[in-house]
Amino acid sequence: MYFILHGKFQVTIGNIVVRILEPGSHFGELALFTKGARTASIQCLTKENLVLKLDYAKFLHLLNRFPDFAKSLKNHIDSSYLVEKKAVPTDPVKEV
Repeated sequence: MYFILHGKFQVTIGNIVVRILEPGSHFGELALFTKGARTASIQCLTKENLVLKLDYAKFLHLLNRFPDFAKSLKNHIDSSYLVEKKAVPTDPVKEV
């Protein structure tokens, strides 16, 4: 999981931009929470960027130590994932 301290990033799924992230935002929580593959790509939009990385062991420690954080993060993941999924067509338009 990464926390943005400085800079601007875009989140894309396929070629579709689904979110813009700025300082105070975070990404990568879904892969840590589910232990699955990432679902989106992150691209820097600014020349200077600074992120703080939270590794899996520390992530688990936070979830166990702060159950309210775990619940809040799960709710955030559920709502963010639904928004991002709606932004990407499930059936691509076929050219004729």
